[in-house]
Amino acid sequence: RTTDTRIFSPLLYHLSYGTAVFSWHKGIKKFYISLYRHNNLESINFASAFFSSMQYFIHQFANGIRLIHYPVNSPVAHCAILVNTGSRDELPEEHGLAHFVEHTLFKGTTHRKPWHIISALEDVGGDLNAYTTKEETCVHASFMKEDFARAFDLLSDLIFRATFPEKEIEKEKEIVLDEINSYLDSPSELILDSFEELIYNDNPLGRSILGRTETVRQFTRSKIIAFLERTYHTDQMVVAAAGDIDSRSLSDWPKSILAPSQHVTVPTR
Repeated sequence: RTTDTRIFSPLLYHLSYGTAVFSWHKGIKKFYISLYRHNNLESINFASAFFSSMQYFIHQFANGIRLIHYPVNSPVAHCAILVNTGSRDELPEEHGLAHFVEHTLFKGTTHRKPWHIISALEDVGGDLNAYTTKEETCVHASFMKEDFARAFDLLSDLIFRATFPEKEIEKEKEIVLDEINSYLDSPSELILDSFEELIYNDNPLGRSILGRTETVRQFTRSKIIAFLERTYHTDQMVVAAAGDIDSRSLSDWPKSILAPSQHVTVPTR
């Protein structure tokens, strides 16, 4: 949604506004600051030319999903599916649901049981993880480049074919509630949320990502489905990849994996 005040991640921001992807990357930003402090204009010009010369392959699928690939000559590759949905998209009674969905994505799909999800990349030395912010939800993986197809199939399975079993939802509630309680015991982190609540008042941006005990306890499978149907639209998704893979072939083979519809349809159990 490029018409609102959403602060996209660098990749989403680039695809929406055309800003260089890594211009606000923390490491590069610090690098530039260091050069300016030393008044090293020659190095500044070299760095600017170097980073502006980075070549990215960008492709949009028929269902609206955007692909951005940065070729890297490395045996290790990375891939992520980012959804332009975070805690700011929650209704008051859904407080914490975006984060809860991220947790329950890993609890089974139409093709995989939870232990299959965990072992899919671990068995080949890869890593699978996810995170939720106020702006976005991301499922990402790192792996050897030979396992790119395996990794992407897993990521797309989590986003498009998660089943959200009710038994697993009840188990996950306790895990998230423990996370909330642990967070409440950390004043150094809690004060940041208190500050944002003060700044944003009743705006969803002022609410914590984890949610509240009373809202998390009320989450059900039907509420998850309603949230996904309202927010997980394919034109709000980005596939970000970095690795030694041919960009053109990368834009062809995922077509059979990515959902053809304009929103995520949660399978029946």
